[in-house]
Amino acid sequence: MIYTTNPIESYNSILRKYMRNRKSFPTEESLLKVAYLAAVNASSKWGKQRAEWQLILNQLAIHFEGRV
Repeated sequence: MIYTTNPIESYNSILRKYMRNRKSFPTEESLLKVAYLAAVNASSKWGKQRAEWQLILNQLAIHFEGRV
């Protein structure tokens, strides 16, 4: 169930790939635009749902009753 480091590392590598192409950014706004576009591009790969997610969600709801 806990696979949080893989998506975080994947997202960080996508950001690094976009940021590596530029040595500097003229404004903070340009940096934010590049980061936003990288996030939009990365989110296109996040459409897949984890296998057996409903089973995991049910188990979490039992274990953390009232919080999930």
